[in-house]
Amino acid sequence: MITPFLRRVRLIKTMRVLFAILLLPLFCHAQQTRTLSCRFLGFQTVEDENSLTCVAPKVELACPFQDAEISPPVMVVAVDNVITFIDTKTRKPACSITVPANLRQAILVLMPAPKTSALPWRGFPIEDTLKTFPNGGSLVINMHVASVRFIIGEYKNELKPGGQNTLEMPKERDDFNMATVAFQFNQEEQWVTAKETRMRFTQGLRYLMLCCSDPETKRPIISMYQDHPYVAPPPPPK
Repeated sequence: MITPFLRRVRLIKTMRVLFAILLLPLFCHAQQTRTLSCRFLGFQTVEDENSLTCVAPKVELACPFQDAEISPPVMVVAVDNVITFIDTKTRKPACSITVPANLRQAILVLMPAPKTSALPWRGFPIEDTLKTFPNGGSLVINMHVASVRFIIGEYKNELKPGGQNTLEMPKERDDFNMATVAFQFNQEEQWVTAKETRMRFTQGLRYLMLCCSDPETKRPIISMYQDHPYVAPPPPPK
């Protein structure tokens, strides 16, 4: 025979189980933190040298960067696939960059945000692997509002806005490892040449090519950055 007392005990146990089930999603959604090796590049910045600080629970990491070259790597922390930065000097919020969950090495391109933005900086990640950014080759990214087409050695392609193209080292090079490089932008249904030159392609050297607009004149331009694939130094002898 079940007494009123036993009924109350069973009811209390049942309520506890239900309460635990309701709280389970909250415990399962604990913040996921992970470290990434990141190199930094300032793009169309006002100052030649800048610095932001990566912040995460119990972590603050200074990340200096320049407008002319890609920095050495810094280990930063992402929380739920978001890297958060504050201004190193003012300590005010600066920007947040979302990164893919499987990304472990990246180049973070940082640029001033539009004046209407809540934060002063914005940026995007580039996978810093030889698959995406090959040794001796180039990576072309179209940040312009219109399509761009280019010739790099034997490679010919057209990129829509936001598109990117990974290119191995051109085979069509002269005795000095020089290859043809030409870019054209689509303006009012016409293709306008923005750059035409010859560049040296060799192992140990690669190019990041950003198709964009001049922030003052609004004219289409190509910003090119030489880079040497980073190789971590060997560990010290034991």
